[in-house]
Amino acid sequence: MGRGRQSIEPSDLRFRSYREMRVLLIVLVLALCAGGVFLVARPGEGGIELRYAVSFPADFKGSRKEAGLGVVQSLGARLGVERRWWKAFVDKKGVITLCIAGAKPGEVPHLRRILEPEGRLEAYEIAAPELRALYDENGDVPPGYRIVQLAEPVTTLLLVSERPVFDTSDIAPTDPRCQGFVQRPTAYLELRNESALRYLNHDRDPWASEMLVVLDGKPFSTTPIDTVGMDGFFRVPGPKDEVEAQEIERHFAGGRLPYPIGAPDVSAFRGSIR
Repeated sequence: MGRGRQSIEPSDLRFRSYREMRVLLIVLVLALCAGGVFLVARPGEGGIELRYAVSFPADFKGSRKEAGLGVVQSLGARLGVERRWWKAFVDKKGVITLCIAGAKPGEVPHLRRILEPEGRLEAYEIAAPELRALYDENGDVPPGYRIVQLAEPVTTLLLVSERPVFDTSDIAPTDPRCQGFVQRPTAYLELRNESALRYLNHDRDPWASEMLVVLDGKPFSTTPIDTVGMDGFFRVPGPKDEVEAQEIERHFAGGRLPYPIGAPDVSAFRGSIR
């Protein structure tokens, strides 16, 4: 009898394992037939689910699922900077279901501030004082420059380069633990070495001393050119506090969203992400 039991139990375990694998395979096939793709990051326990409808242009003709996956890559990079565990599902309509392990309901406003901004950073060279003086004298905007009006803290007109000298593509994902010494509330974004060398060796006006930093289309602050590439970072002065500085670091270091996303449907989930 003992020998019989020993010969049956392993077979029974294999059968149950085979049956579970079949069920898992059926679930996976059904999910793929529904037009979805799973991107698995790291395991975690419970958390928050955010469901985003990607806003595509009216004339969009490509694969919405593939475009949604491009959005997920940027969202995942931002969560990676925060060292979050996550999983995403994108259906054939481009709707993203993003599960963030370990997140609490009270963290949803913070997560939305990290995830939803476009993430478009642009830095424009401010004209050298001599060039600005010439504009003030005759009112003619020099070729290659344009006027930008700042409303805060006081109304100011800046003469800046028409094209940005840096944008989001020049920023590398930044691990906050590798920043070393920082002076808050300045935000620190890791500047790609090749981008810094290109600007300093070829593109820089040697007489210019400042840049205008524009975040998501809005002028934010000015930064000294002398600090560009110092310690490998691009400095963004002007955040009101350390929290805002860290949020800037997180969503601009994660890359620009290819398409905008609206307000999400929010829910909680239990169990683990696998």
